[in-house]
Amino acid sequence: MWNLPVTNFTQYSVPQQSSLYDDVDLTEPMRPSRTISMSDMLAIIAAFCGAVTICTVLIKLWF
Repeated sequence: MWNLPVTNFTQYSVPQQSSLYDDVDLTEPMRPSRTISMSDMLAIIAAFCGAVTICTVLIKLWF
């Protein structure tokens, strides 16, 4: 269910990012990683939420 909006966001963000990065050389191998920015942000947010919950659980266990 969640894979569909992520792919839609990446498809819509490709022409905008390509127009923004026209001045930059597109021959870099790490360039396609910018098209996965939405899923990367979601993964980072999920990791932060998981770390916060783990820290709160540990604090509640120790104190």
